[in-house]
Amino acid sequence: MKKLYFLVIVAVMAFAVSCKNETETTETQAKSPEEKKAIEQPLSPEMQKVRLGKELALYGYKNESAEALIEAANILSSVQLVQTDFKVKKGEAKDGAAEEEAAAVRSFAPADLLAAAKNIAGEDALLLAMIQKVEDKLAEVESSERGSTNGIRTFEERVKSGTFDEYEIEFKGGETAVCAIIGNGETDLDLYICDEDMILVAEDVDYSDNCYCAWTPKETGIYIIRIFNRGTKANSYSMYIN
Repeated sequence: MKKLYFLVIVAVMAFAVSCKNETETTETQAKSPEEKKAIEQPLSPEMQKVRLGKELALYGYKNESAEALIEAANILSSVQLVQTDFKVKKGEAKDGAAEEEAAAVRSFAPADLLAAAKNIAGEDALLLAMIQKVEDKLAEVESSERGSTNGIRTFEERVKSGTFDEYEIEFKGGETAVCAIIGNGETDLDLYICDEDMILVAEDVDYSDNCYCAWTPKETGIYIIRIFNRGTKANSYSMYIN
């Protein structure tokens, strides 16, 4: 149990690391720091759960930690997610970068996390009991949310190395808009949000593949979401939209 608490603390500390901006050569017009500060919003409680759950899941997969996978499933099962199909436009690499390695395939669905934890747990009675407890919770949650269209919209996609994915999504005016990207932990992903005039309104360009942007549109309209893969291999990511 102490090990599990340590994993949670490590994941939380990772979220606190400040982002380092880098120069981007997209066809956008950046807002001033004062304008961006006025429209950007902090991480929401639900998105905090999603990011913490994904960090623990990645740790569990990479280190074959059943405890981390179980806790990740427990956290993610408490967030109401709605599977959505977004139309994606694939951008080409400007420098002709080739995809050198295949992307790691990791599912972050709570049921799949628990299945992976079972494979690691083997016949460990304590771990199996922990898994069963989360499975029971997950069954109750799925039953109560069946048919619901409320919650965070989520979508999974794969972006090749040196390329970008682009989406056009409508957000309501006067309400906090949220877009989060969580990759498979293999490459650096950068996230840019532009309005219909390609004016940059928010960005997350650190050196990880966990990206988060939140802002308040002045009026209902279409926003352009671009996700750049800076690495040398493909990245399978999940996108979350409020």
